[in-house]
Amino acid sequence: MPHPSLADERTSFIRFAHTHKFVTFFGILVPLAVFAVFVGYPIVFTIYLSFFDWNGMAPEKTFVGLQNYRYLLFSDKYFYTALLNNVKWVGVTLSFPVLLGLIIVVQIVGHPPRWSPQYCHCEACGFLCSRFSHLKVVVRASTLR
Repeated sequence: MPHPSLADERTSFIRFAHTHKFVTFFGILVPLAVFAVFVGYPIVFTIYLSFFDWNGMAPEKTFVGLQNYRYLLFSDKYFYTALLNNVKWVGVTLSFPVLLGLIIVVQIVGHPPRWSPQYCHCEACGFLCSRFSHLKVVVRASTLR
């Protein structure tokens, strides 16, 4: 069976959106609007405020440009400590789901999976694949029997 072209996929998506207005509205547009309001706007506004000297309460803000970033990178004694703590936190919080997924795969399959940059062929290791996407796990179907 031939693969549909990109134009066919776009047309089918647009056709689906026109025929299923409820799904399009509540499944795409509402979540996108909620994301824009509660995630997108605060990020953009925070970046905007980072170019001002403002205490958060006073009505006036003084534009300082990149001076806040210069202070942060070259004068603030706590910035690099906080950056290192964040790197540690990311490492710890990412390693637990990956290790948990690996333990689950070993328990289900009976041995550690074979590592390969190919595709994940096993639903049991889907958890691991989704948590660590640049390492894909290949488990042959014969090992699942």
